[in-house]
Amino acid sequence: MSTFEKWGTHWFTYPYLDRSYGSVHYVTAHRGAPKHDELRAAIASSLATHRDVDVFILAHSNAYYDLLRGLPADQRSRLRLVYNTGCSDAWQSSVWLDLGADTYVGHPGDSASPVFYFYFLRKWTSGASARDATAHGNERMHRTLDVAQRFNPYELDLRKVGEMTHAGLKGRPDAHVD
Repeated sequence: MSTFEKWGTHWFTYPYLDRSYGSVHYVTAHRGAPKHDELRAAIASSLATHRDVDVFILAHSNAYYDLLRGLPADQRSRLRLVYNTGCSDAWQSSVWLDLGADTYVGHPGDSASPVFYFYFLRKWTSGASARDATAHGNERMHRTLDVAQRFNPYELDLRKVGEMTHAGLKGRPDAHVD
């Protein structure tokens, strides 16, 4: 992800999180410095001090679940929602749920996850359930890609991109921000 994309993601995301949560840790990796220790420490700190913790992984395909394996199970059970933009990372739902997360939302293939995320985050932070926020994100993402397909000068089939982006939800569909 380019510096510009990271800046834009932070600029969009942070205000929503800051308004909706008692505290926010925003960790951004930089070239050659993935900051795994900083991310693990931020999640561990949140799990130790908050009843419910939501984790938004705004990264390409990844395995950040490995960072939590050594944390105490009673703390990991405070993971309410894990949302992962990573392409083809929907399969991680069973791993995250086994680690203690209540709910996992992820994408099945090479995706346009930023389009989904734009709609999902706004709905989630308004207090909607994971089910409703995911359905809203999927519906709006498909609608946006359908409109974009009409103006697409490339041979890319955005309907197929939509299928690969269509987020899946596993775990508690009624989870929501308090």
